[in-house]
Amino acid sequence: MRAVPDAGALVLADVATEAEARNAEHAGADAVATTLAGHTADRARTAGPDLALVAAVAAQVSLPVIAEGRYHRPADAAAAITAGAHAVVVGTAITVPSWLTTSFRRALPAR
Repeated sequence: MRAVPDAGALVLADVATEAEARNAEHAGADAVATTLAGHTADRARTAGPDLALVAAVAAQVSLPVIAEGRYHRPADAAAAITAGAHAVVVGTAITVPSWLTTSFRRALPAR
């Protein structure tokens, strides 16, 4: 069963929990993304990416899992792949130059 019958496109479900991922698979989604992790009352926000959610979802569904949310370092992306993600979305760290430059400024020693 397809989540959107005859959609003519793949269906990606953004989820915040393992239960939502299982429901998305049952509904016919083609893949799930952890985009909503930490953005709903159902799951606490983690300081960095929610790698535990990625691992749990990957273990519970047969769909590709797209890791998304707070991936700011290459090591985070590598950890997501190791945790079972099919791919990783890097958003703010690339698309918001002010975030990136502020991160570098804060990390460098004062002169």
